[in-house]
Amino acid sequence: MRLWKALVNSLSGLQRGIRTEPALRQEMIALGVGAPVAGMISAEPGLLIASLFGVLAVESLNTAVEKLCDKVNP
Repeated sequence: MRLWKALVNSLSGLQRGIRTEPALRQEMIALGVGAPVAGMISAEPGLLIASLFGVLAVESLNTAVEKLCDKVNP
């Protein structure tokens, strides 16, 4: 049950980020386009796809820090 709640919470945060952050939307589009392209052009597509997920994770962390700074210093 705890794992399910964590999944729901994570997906909710991702959905909110996509809805409110243009940069996150751009990263998701890049992931959607880049994953199939990586599969076609690379001998090791897992590394390319992992790097796209890494960019998405860093963008999410950046958004979280920006939101925190906005709350601390209005």
